[in-house]
Amino acid sequence: MPSLICKAFGLVFLLALVHSSVFAQTGAFFKASSKPYTAAFVVDTGNSLKKGKKHISKPDTAHKPALAIKRSAIIPGWGQIYNRTWWKIPIIYTTLGMFGQSVITNQRSYKQYLEVYKLVKDPNRPRPPVGGPVRVLYEQNKRSDPSRLSDLQSNYQRNMQLSILGLVGFWGVQVIDAYIDAKFIHSYTIDRNLSVDITPGIATTGTAYTAGNVPAVMPVMKLLVTI
Repeated sequence: MPSLICKAFGLVFLLALVHSSVFAQTGAFFKASSKPYTAAFVVDTGNSLKKGKKHISKPDTAHKPALAIKRSAIIPGWGQIYNRTWWKIPIIYTTLGMFGQSVITNQRSYKQYLEVYKLVKDPNRPRPPVGGPVRVLYEQNKRSDPSRLSDLQSNYQRNMQLSILGLVGFWGVQVIDAYIDAKFIHSYTIDRNLSVDITPGIATTGTAYTAGNVPAVMPVMKLLVTI
């Protein structure tokens, strides 16, 4: 995936350079002016590009997307380790940890307010131990309207359920992510290298001639992009 992003940025950068120019054949010039000694860009997409170093990852048919799915389904992040996308592990466990903490916090508050609601509704119900969290919460809310306590415990219950859904949903997302990465490794050729080489040079205009029938020249910058 990072290699695809690099390719996209490389193509956008190249298109921006030639946006307002006229594209000719391979090895053509992109000129800012037809006057001699005017700066210009030369974009070489021909032989020079072919001579550049190529770092290409061929499809790895031994890499199994099904195995990546199974591993991520069992242990979050295991499929990403299998795909060698190590940088995703902290993101996965940070997100799952946040959802897990939300589940625990809302579940605890839900149970406490549910017990306080029952105590307020039924004065004969046995009181919780002094000093405990439920007893402290009861002392703070024993004169509250039971409908308010009912709304509070319902809110915490809903938040707990949403957190569980988020936890399960993100678990599924990281399984899908592991499958997509594994599928690219298994089936597609991926170039993991993007290089840009800019060198100065001199080129003839091909159209204008100076005195003495000598071709006019101009300083140029040659841009070699390997993607």
